[in-house]
Amino acid sequence: MQIVVDSAIPYINGLLEPFAEVKYIAGQAINAEVCKHANALLVRTRTRCNAALLEGSAVRFIGTATIGTDHIDLAYCAAREIKVVNAPGCNAWAVVQWVVSILTQINQHSRFALTERPVGIVGCGAIGERLASLLEIFNVPVLRCDPFLEVNAPFRYVNLQRIAHECAIITVHTPLTHDGSHPTFHLLDRDFFHAVQQKPYILHAARGGVVDDYELYEATTYRHVAGYYLDVYEDEPDVAPALLESAKLATPHIAGYSIEGKLAASKVIVKALSDFFGWQVAEPTLETKEKKSFIVGHSLGDLARTYDVVRDSRALKSAPQQLEQMRSRYAYRHDYRNYSFGNQQLERLIYSE
Repeated sequence: MQIVVDSAIPYINGLLEPFAEVKYIAGQAINAEVCKHANALLVRTRTRCNAALLEGSAVRFIGTATIGTDHIDLAYCAAREIKVVNAPGCNAWAVVQWVVSILTQINQHSRFALTERPVGIVGCGAIGERLASLLEIFNVPVLRCDPFLEVNAPFRYVNLQRIAHECAIITVHTPLTHDGSHPTFHLLDRDFFHAVQQKPYILHAARGGVVDDYELYEATTYRHVAGYYLDVYEDEPDVAPALLESAKLATPHIAGYSIEGKLAASKVIVKALSDFFGWQVAEPTLETKEKKSFIVGHSLGDLARTYDVVRDSRALKSAPQQLEQMRSRYAYRHDYRNYSFGNQQLERLIYSE
């Protein structure tokens, strides 16, 4: 048995060696030759799992330590009976942490308070719903937009047009899809930006391509939007310098990069791999057990103290050509799951999972 593992996936080294030959390789270097004799792949978004990579290989299992699967040709894998497993929700709290840290920046520098205008949340899956529930604890009004969920709860969700008309802050949390009943590729496009009425701030930490980066840049130039905050990019990692320069804040695709999120993702794919091959693989763990840090948690400002998004943005803007290196070498931070809060509502929300 042979397993190829993206060397950037943490907390796995040594766990699989009793059961198979394991090759740890950088994600972008995982190619058809590497996969030829592999029975399983553990990857991230940097590895395109398609016919070019997999044809003629022995691969039967692919585990991706990510929420999304748009880097995997699911139809190809299904046709060849290759099991695909992802880790939905694993980094949700880290992305919420990124958003909240930016919201506090907006609250300090904008013409309105967060409690005065609704935040539009586009996509209310694992990340979007957690974000909405957290903001409501702090009396921040939200409008949820998710056409898939709206079918069963029509009064809980609004359409994208209403988001454009009413929201002064819009944050995007959808997967990237090109077909189906509600494709998300360029969901926020020229028509959307021309329809906005509140001159909103745009936050994007979903998938590059969900927002049309060029039209977002143009909308800012022509003052249709007040500014934008980005963690993902359509032409990543070769991002146009002007796009980064004009961003209020820009980070190197690390919104979900927390210790707790990475550990959760590694647990999911290792467990699935173990079950698939009938092994008894030990669960990934942190090397040391850290005691949870205490933080008051009575305001969004308190929560923002857990992550300095400005520091990450400053680093990227000073060396935009190093986006890929910054992402691959990022020192994982703790997300909210590392903290105990003097706020029972917040504790219940975060630790009810």
